[in-house]
Formats: sequence, structure tokens, C-alpha cells
Amino acid sequence: MQEIPLPLLQRAVAAAGVPVDLSLKAAEPDRRQPPTIVLSYQPLIPASDGSFGYVRPTVLLEFGAHSTGEPHGAMPITCEAATHLSMLAFPSAHPLVMDPKRTFLEKAAAVHVACRQGRWGSGEAERYSRHWYDLDRLATAGIAEAAIRDRALAMEVAQHKEDFWRKPPIDYVQALSGDLQLVPTGDGRTALEADYTAMLSSGMLRGYAPTFGELMERMARLAQFCNATVTAVRNKKAPPKAGL
Repeated sequence: MQEIPLPLLQRAVAAAGVPVDLSLKAAEPDRRQPPTIVLSYQPLIPASDGSFGYVRPTVLLEFGAHSTGEPHGAMPITCEAATHLSMLAFPSAHPLVMDPKRTFLEKAAAVHVACRQGRWGSGEAERYSRHWYDLDRLATAGIAEAAIRDRALAMEVAQHKEDFWRKPPIDYVQALSGDLQLVPTGDGRTALEADYTAMLSSGMLRGYAPTFGELMERMARLAQFCNATVTAVRNKKAPPKAGL
């Protein structure tokens, strides 16, 4: 990492005169992470209190992934400004991205762990409520229903988590087999609400965003639907209607 990617990128930004800083992300205790370069930049509009605010002016370039990346497919990407400035030519791309069904299952498993342990990841207390918001958006788009009904993919994700992200007494297979919890309790819920409120106040989300209470109600219904669907599939009965 220090011999090729980092120096290469540092020379490129220096030659282009781009005012950014590149550095390696320090390893975190008891947490697996791929080699990561941190790109730091100066925001055009700094926070009034002199801080960076909720959204940090950094971009993480991860050389690796926390999952297998399968299944995946090409996804067309265009600039949002292109729809408003038709007189200009904007670049487009078709990168390979992970299937959103796996994204849902990965996030659902991670959220389940956070709910059972009362904290997110290694214990950081901020900037993680977006994962609950993401689950809600995926459910609204119909991805959650398709993902939980794909039992082969669900078990693949669960086994991968067991192999590489084991967190006793958490049982990932059991979680994705009808015991999924998406709503935290106690101090975990209090911390999540504070982080979610800070995220909404920062203006990070565009358009509609549910209140914390609404989000938790939706997460409760989502978990109930996922667990009921697994039970129905296991008993060879008709799965429940989503209604998410």
C-alpha cells in the first residue's frame, strides 16, 4: 500500500494541484478492515462552529471488501447535474457493484448484531444510523422482500459472517432464519436516536426522511415481515405480503 497506491495517488494530486491530503487509515483494535487510504479535503462551506460537522470532509478508498462481492452486476452511473444541464456533456460509467439483495442482507445482519450488543461495531457512538435508514430505503424499493426470500443467498451471507465476523453469542444463521432483530433497546436505542437526529440536522439526507419514531416502527414491521417470510418458506406456505 505504501509502495504503490499511496505514492501514485499523491503524485497525481500534486501534479493536478488538487488541495487534498492522502494518508493510510490506522488499524482499529479488534476490527478487520481492508487496507484503506483516507482522502481529506477542505469543505467549500465550513461549519459555523469551526468543526467539520456530522459529515466529515473525507473519502475512504478501500482496497478490498468486507464480503465476497457476489453476486454483482454492472450499474449505470451518471452525474445528477446532467438532467439539469443538457447543454453540457457529463461522464458516465458502468462499474460492477454488489447486488442490492446482498447489500440488504449484509446490513440487516450488522444491524442485528448492533441491536443485540447495544452498540455499533467496535463501540463508536456516531455516524452509524445511516444503516437503519438504508434498510428502510431498500425495503421501500422491494429489495428486502426479494433478499429474504432468496434463502440460498441469505445462508451464504450468514455463513460468510460466521466465518469472518463471528461475534459470540450472535448466531448469524439463526438471525437470518427467522430471528432477525432490527430495533435496539435501552441505551443502544437512546444512542441511535441521538445519532439519527444529528444526521437529519446535518442535511446529509435529501428529500423525505422519516422521524426516528417512524423509522423504528418501520424497522419493527420489517423484522416481523422478514421473520414471517422465512417461517412461511420453511413450512412451504405462501409468504406474507410485504406492506412495508
